[in-house]
Amino acid sequence: MDIGLISLPSSSHKGSQQFNTTHILDSSVMICFRKDSPLANKESLTIEDIYQYPIAIAFNNNDQKMFYSQLLGKFSKLNTLVQSQNSETRKYFISEGLAICFEPELTTKSDPFYQREDIIVKPVLGIESKVTYSCIQLKNQNFSVAAQEFLKELIINANNFK
Repeated sequence: MDIGLISLPSSSHKGSQQFNTTHILDSSVMICFRKDSPLANKESLTIEDIYQYPIAIAFNNNDQKMFYSQLLGKFSKLNTLVQSQNSETRKYFISEGLAICFEPELTTKSDPFYQREDIIVKPVLGIESKVTYSCIQLKNQNFSVAAQEFLKELIINANNFK
């Protein structure tokens, strides 16, 4: 494989002995919920505001659990309704008003589900963590010409996203 793309919580991004990484984009973490949620009436949201609501969580490994723990600090013991890597499952719980969900801003701007009139996407004050999107390659392997061109285009498009 010439090139790999990964997204990781920025707090868990460490150097690797096996891989070179090229930073592409950082994306803020947003909270998503249905428009009839009591959260919709608040001008700004804090961790304290969202703590009590059932949440659809997208983790299945220790790095992601640590990310949520760092993201929420003392509020890291969430009222987890469902835990699923499947984004469609999380979207279902949001659309039914059964749960709220954290998503990277990149996802909320590029996925039509989050553009619907009945879904609200807001930042949460006090959450500074981001999701980092990177390209990876084995340290002992050079990029092919095609991979180099792909990476250039990816970075240009990422910069246009900002």
